[in-house]
Amino acid sequence: MKSIKYDKEEFQDLVNSVTPLQAVEWLLMNGYPIQVRNLGKSTVDILCPSPDHNDTNFGNCKISTNRYDGRAGSRCHCYCCNMSYDSYDILKQFLSYRQSIEALIEISGKVDYYQSSKKIKKKKDPVAKETKELLGLATYPSFNLVKNCTFEEPSGCYFRKCENGSYLIMEQPKWNPWIDLDLETRQWILREKSKEKMIQIGRLARQLTGSEFVSTDTQEIFQYFDQYGRNELLRELDGIFRECQKVYRRNGGKIHNSQELINNQSVLA
Repeated sequence: MKSIKYDKEEFQDLVNSVTPLQAVEWLLMNGYPIQVRNLGKSTVDILCPSPDHNDTNFGNCKISTNRYDGRAGSRCHCYCCNMSYDSYDILKQFLSYRQSIEALIEISGKVDYYQSSKKIKKKKDPVAKETKELLGLATYPSFNLVKNCTFEEPSGCYFRKCENGSYLIMEQPKWNPWIDLDLETRQWILREKSKEKMIQIGRLARQLTGSEFVSTDTQEIFQYFDQYGRNELLRELDGIFRECQKVYRRNGGKIHNSQELINNQSVLA
């Protein structure tokens, strides 16, 4: 994975935005084995984070909760090696550089800023856009939330007018449900949608070849296709069918014979 790169000033600003005490609390909350004593008191004891100081005794390295710069826990000093340490020094005992940066971003509450500036990557969509389009799934799912209500027509925002004359101010937060789904559920949905699509294609293919009853409305559509046009359409349907078949197989489906699917839905397992 490509490293996150910062210039020296950016890195220091991020480190300074998180106190040593916040770094210690984050490690504790996330289950890392940092040794701490007197948490919640005026002076918190930790073992010195320096790799050059094999500290085994509490009392050498202290985090003061006095507000030296207006923030509690902003000063960490080891009185044995006479060195001061920051939040990054504490985190890197247990985390890689990248993990430390991501932890600092999370603790500082600046996730949106660093995502928008592309300093950290957003979670990758586990379902490709092409797959969604193939199966008829929404490529950019969104939903509407009511943000406010007013009787004066709003401007510069998305709104809906109600029957009683009021206006609902709406917002459409971006949310990708595929990221939150567990693997088993995601595979089941893709498997069922691809199966549904293949069955539709199989039925249409049978209608085109005359092996299945065609409704009057469909007959009117088919009459515009000569034999060459029907063959071209069948070839196109075959290509779509094969792509759906790949999705079906990738997500745990088993197809014994592709041609049988067109004639018999029961081959899907």
